[in-house]
Amino acid sequence: MRILLILLLLSSSLFASAGEKEFFEANEYFNKGDYRKAIAVYEDLYSSGLGGVPLLYNTGCAYYRAGDLAKAMIWFQRAYRLDPDNPEVLHNIRLVTKFSVDKVTPVPKMFLLAAYDSVVLWYSPDTWGALVVLFFLLALGGFFLFRLAPVSSYRKIGFFVLPVALILMVLTLTLTFSRIAVIDDASQAVIVAPKVSVQPSPGEGQKPLFDIHAALPVRIEGGAENGWYRIILPDGREGWVLQNSIEVI
Repeated sequence: MRILLILLLLSSSLFASAGEKEFFEANEYFNKGDYRKAIAVYEDLYSSGLGGVPLLYNTGCAYYRAGDLAKAMIWFQRAYRLDPDNPEVLHNIRLVTKFSVDKVTPVPKMFLLAAYDSVVLWYSPDTWGALVVLFFLLALGGFFLFRLAPVSSYRKIGFFVLPVALILMVLTLTLTFSRIAVIDDASQAVIVAPKVSVQPSPGEGQKPLFDIHAALPVRIEGGAENGWYRIILPDGREGWVLQNSIEVI
C-alpha cells in the first residue's frame, strides 16, 4: 500500500500554505513508521475544514498501517466519495475488505438505478455544475437566435437548440444535486467495534440475529433510538446495533 506523496499533492489546490506544511509533516511521520502521529496531524487538518482525496487517502493508509481496518475503511470510503474512479482508493477498499472478517455479497441494484448511480459518479459536483451553466448559456443563445436572427435558417437552429439545451440543463442540474447527495450522505457508516451482535429491536437481552465485525460498511435507517441504530447490510439483512459500534462515513 502506497501513500500519495507527490502526484496528488501537486495536482491538488486543496491545501492552503497554512496546512501544506502540516500535511508534509504528517507524511514524514508516515514514512518513518510513526503512524499514530501521522494520523493525529491528518485528522487535525480534516477537523480544521480541509479535505480532498490526498488527505483522506493518506489518513486511511496510516490507519491501515496502524492495524485499524475499520478506521482505514472509513477514510478510504470518504476518499471514494470524492473520486470514485481513483485506482489507489479502489484498490485499498478491496484490500481492507479482503482482510476483514465479514464477506458480504451486495444485493444487485435494478439496472436503471445502477446505471443512473454510475452516471452520477462520472464527474464531481463542480464539473456537473459547470455543465449546467454551459447548457443554460446554450439555451439562452438558442432563445435569442430564435427570436432575433434575421435569417430563417438561423431561427430554425435556435428553435432546435433551445429545448434540447433546456432538457440537458435540467438533467445535469439533477445529476449535480445527486452527486452532492452522495458526498453528504450521512446514512453510510462502518462498523468500528471488533464484534457486534445485531439485535431484532433496540435493546439488549434478546437473541441476536447474527454477528458482524469491524470494517463492514452498512447503511443507517432513520435516527438513533435510545442509543441504537437500525442498520441494513449490503446483502439486505437488517437489525439494530448500539450507536457507539458504528461511525458515519
